[in-house]
Amino acid sequence: MTHIAYNRRFSEMNFLSQYANAGNSISNDFTTLKNQILSALSTPRTLKKQLCDLLPSFFELKIRIIDSSTNPQSGDSEALLNLNFDNEALSELADSLKFAIRTNRKVLAHLTKNQQPEVKHQRKTDFKPSYDAFMSICGIMPEGQAFFTFVNCSLISEMGGIAFFQVVQNRNNPVSSEALAVLSSIVASATQDFGAAAKELGFWKEKRARPDMKTAGSISDEELKAEKDM
Repeated sequence: MTHIAYNRRFSEMNFLSQYANAGNSISNDFTTLKNQILSALSTPRTLKKQLCDLLPSFFELKIRIIDSSTNPQSGDSEALLNLNFDNEALSELADSLKFAIRTNRKVLAHLTKNQQPEVKHQRKTDFKPSYDAFMSICGIMPEGQAFFTFVNCSLISEMGGIAFFQVVQNRNNPVSSEALAVLSSIVASATQDFGAAAKELGFWKEKRARPDMKTAGSISDEELKAEKDM
């Protein structure tokens, strides 16, 4: 396994699909995590801290996903991002997530293109660090802070997506507009930091100006398919 190959798989934003198809143990742990994310939305003022507190468990869950060689199943959940919502805060969260998806896939496409052929399709690894071990590694490796930010910000944005889809699919348990607005800001900020860290690490070289989150527009089905196939 190489440094780049590890990041390519770990930072894929698949929201719900890969966890639903990863076996009972992982699915059960994901359900617990999902409920914790939703619970965090009830206290918007501490939402960012609560999501950060969930980083260790989400990190270790994704390590288990990689080890299981589970392939994310394609689905139409991202089509929900293009719906017209009567809740302005929910619309803004959808815009933030579209921004996150675009940035994430551009970075990962660059990683895939620049990987060495012998590791391009490698998926499994015997190295399964805990979150504490990951922090320790980042503390001693060159550009460790940027790598730490890169990984954490991808997880934060993905948690925002998990929350969004649960809110949309469970309208009987409404979430306050304040919480949605705070989450939108958290996702947008995490995406910006993710992109900046990717550039610092040499994972991404932007060829043109990044579209502003507010004016990015809808993601067409054709564009989503093209980005997924990169």
